[in-house]
Amino acid sequence: ELEQFERAQCSYENLSDRFMLKQRSFGRQYAHIYAVRLWSMKARLVRAAKRKWGDDVCIRKLSEMETGETCVVIGTLFKHMELKPSILKDISEEEGVMPQPPRAKYTDDEDSLILEDEVQRVALEGKLDVQTSVTGTIVAVYGKEDDSGRFPVKDF
Repeated sequence: ELEQFERAQCSYENLSDRFMLKQRSFGRQYAHIYAVRLWSMKARLVRAAKRKWGDDVCIRKLSEMETGETCVVIGTLFKHMELKPSILKDISEEEGVMPQPPRAKYTDDEDSLILEDEVQRVALEGKLDVQTSVTGTIVAVYGKEDDSGRFPVKDF
């Protein structure tokens, strides 16, 4: 026969209301900051690219690139990190889905770099080190788009 216990009663007052979010705001996005940064840095990077690779170097927007054409493209780096915490994952945790396990680091060998300009994106590979690169860096990359749509970077 199982022994039964009586649960002790105590009073409880929830004082956590001041810590609750009143409404969710996703206004703290960084796209506009990156756009302004790109706009303000572009002329400097064009001059630096011409000093480094010559006055006749071809400088293109991503939308103007032709497959196989060696050129310089200027844009904002985006580091795709599969292990990075995500607001969508946070929301799913609130809804009772399994939470993400805490990690000592969020980088992984599978991380990749993407270059964004004003209107388009291209996946980068090659000379840029993914592990030491960070999202938001404005960079001029030299190389050419291959048949798979990726941009192997020869220099930056």
